[in-house]
Amino acid sequence: MSHLSALQAELKRLTDPAKATFLQRFFKTGPGQYSEGDKFRGITLPVQRALVKAHPIGFDDAAELLESEWHEDRLVALIQFMAIYSKAEGPLRNKIHKHYLSRVAER
Repeated sequence: MSHLSALQAELKRLTDPAKATFLQRFFKTGPGQYSEGDKFRGITLPVQRALVKAHPIGFDDAAELLESEWHEDRLVALIQFMAIYSKAEGPLRNKIHKHYLSRVAER
C-alpha cells in the first residue's frame, strides 16, 4: 500500500458523520452559501495534523490529495505542502508555490 493510499484509508476510517453534519452547517455549505457543496468528513484539525506526521507524502501525492472532494483531505494536503516547503530548497519551494497559486486561481 502506498503512503497516499494509507493516508486516504486513515482519513476514511476517521470519518465522523455527526461532526461532519455540524461542520457543514458551520462552514455554510448549503445552496447559495459561501461554501456551497463542500463535503466534510468530520475530522478535527489536531487529528489532521497528526495524520500528516504519521503519513508523510511527497509533492505529487499531496497534489493528488488536493483534488479530493473532501474538505479535510484538501486541508491535509495543504498541511503536507507546508511541511515539505519548510524543508525544501528553492526549486521545490517554487513548485509548491506555483501549484498552490494555480489551484487558488481555479476557485
